[in-house]
Amino acid sequence: MQYTKKITNDALDATITFTKDEYEHAVDQAYKKSGDKYKVAGFRKGKAPRSIIEKQYGDQIFEEDAITHLFTTAYKQILRENPEIEPIDHPTIDLKKNPENVEIKMTVEITPSFTLGKYKGLEAKGATAKITDKDVENYITQLQLSRARQIEADKDYIAKKGDITVIDFEGFIDNVAFQGGKAENYELELGTNSFIDTFEDQLIGTKIGDKKDIMVNFPKNYHAAEYAAKPAKFVVKINKILRKELPKIDDAFAREQSEFETLDEFRADIKKTLQADADKESERNNENAIIRKVTEQSKINIPQKMIERQFENIMRDMNYRLSMQGLSLEIYANYMGMSIDDLLKKQRENAEQSVKTRLVFDEIAKAEKIAITEDDIKAEITRLAEQTGKPEAEFSKSPDRINYIEQDLMYTKIVELLKKNNKIV
Repeated sequence: MQYTKKITNDALDATITFTKDEYEHAVDQAYKKSGDKYKVAGFRKGKAPRSIIEKQYGDQIFEEDAITHLFTTAYKQILRENPEIEPIDHPTIDLKKNPENVEIKMTVEITPSFTLGKYKGLEAKGATAKITDKDVENYITQLQLSRARQIEADKDYIAKKGDITVIDFEGFIDNVAFQGGKAENYELELGTNSFIDTFEDQLIGTKIGDKKDIMVNFPKNYHAAEYAAKPAKFVVKINKILRKELPKIDDAFAREQSEFETLDEFRADIKKTLQADADKESERNNENAIIRKVTEQSKINIPQKMIERQFENIMRDMNYRLSMQGLSLEIYANYMGMSIDDLLKKQRENAEQSVKTRLVFDEIAKAEKIAITEDDIKAEITRLAEQTGKPEAEFSKSPDRINYIEQDLMYTKIVELLKKNNKIV
């Protein structure tokens, strides 16, 4: 076997040539391996000669297996002899049989080569967060709301923002009821903006027993395209109103919610905790600012397949996490104030940045001769075991788990290098 190759920025093209004898040997080996799968009258299973099988089933019956074996062996050799090549997809091949040899022309997309840009002595714009007394009071208010008692209001009570209305409703578009637009005894908290347009606002001021026609417009980016931007009427009946009785914020409240005796002590601890969380968030944001500044220095023509593959990984992970919370992508997008298209666009941008970061980090690791040793991995496994209370064997039982730990350690080392050698302003 011989081959010639041409490496461009994002692809490997190779022509692999096998002699006639190499090809015939591969076909014969394919016959020996799978010839017993074919039934031939007059012969016991596995005893029919190759020529008889080929005559009955076609001359090319063993060719595919032979070519697969020849190409796989050659492809592994090419990658072994050219370790700088990192394929990102399966190769495409084109076969040509000549009188004296067999040629396979192969093309495979590879990780692009590029010149690493400046990654030291840069300045990135960062931010720090300072927790105020107002932040603390907002936290306590949310805690107070979460501890509120729901009390059924009497018939003369007027619904206001924050109350929970128990309603029957049915929706109509062009005076025709539409699918999914009807419910009974639905609990809707006014002011949460969980319903479209001004639906909730129009329930403020109603009483138990009231019937009301509510006119709204579906948003232009509504997930059900057939309803998007259309006006609708909802016929609503108020069955019940639940008002919230809030606990008093005092020392007793602090003792119920914490180990502290006084409200002042509780406030001080909340401020300390919120500041610690804000500091961690600021540190993550500043790290990301430095990483983006560094990656901007390198111009890389990233193959679309690399971006799409990372995008698929991100979406697979997102859908899994949302499903664990009982949420759909549509509900999450609505909660974030985004359309599905906007959400997907944002995640595709994240995928591109993620791929670019990995490529740049790989080059930095080479330039700085950063390596992860077995001792590093063992120490990290010990740390993870102590942190989670799981046995160390749980983290070292699979090569994939070890590979993930190694990648995580490499990422951490490079981030620390970048933080040390660049500045947040």
